[in-house]
Amino acid sequence: GHVRYATSGVDFSDEQSIEQAKAAIQPMHGNFLGDPFFMSFNGNLVPSCIKRLYQNLYKRELTDLSWRNCVDSELMIRSIETSTRPTFLEALLDAVSLWDGAFSVVFLYKNTLYAARDPRGFRPLEFGCFANGYIISSENNIFDENFSDTLRDFASGAMTFYKEVPDPERFGVVEVDGNGRVVSIEEKPKTPKSNFAQ
Repeated sequence: GHVRYATSGVDFSDEQSIEQAKAAIQPMHGNFLGDPFFMSFNGNLVPSCIKRLYQNLYKRELTDLSWRNCVDSELMIRSIETSTRPTFLEALLDAVSLWDGAFSVVFLYKNTLYAARDPRGFRPLEFGCFANGYIISSENNIFDENFSDTLRDFASGAMTFYKEVPDPERFGVVEVDGNGRVVSIEEKPKTPKSNFAQ
């Protein structure tokens, strides 16, 4: 989960201000080709990017999409929802290329986790492994001594995802050890070392 301080600047005597704060609580959700996705976002888009996204989305909207709140994270979700690309990954790659600012963002779509960091690396994005899974965080203070040897920092502009698949030989395969640590990544191996594809 992610805690976004949506109550910052809220006028609690104004019902509309309260509703806007509620809409900004994360994770936020969207819909891509009939399936839900979820987003947790840490950062800000620059004002010129927000203006450009708003203008592009307004011009492209064919239906009356309900604007819960005109905040950067809402525009990021809308840029994926309104994509004409056939897959979530393609829609996400296109959308990320439009975002200018300082951010770390994580998406969950159909049991696949996607993570991206701004191209300049202004915001941190950390990755940690443990015996039963993985943690991706926009802050490293959540990691304790159990993660010290598995903590990794995403490079600036990095985006990654991986998931368990039935046919790993078709993908880049992530090999993990008994502690859940990524040991290697091999492109389309004839004999996959795991069912995790990147």
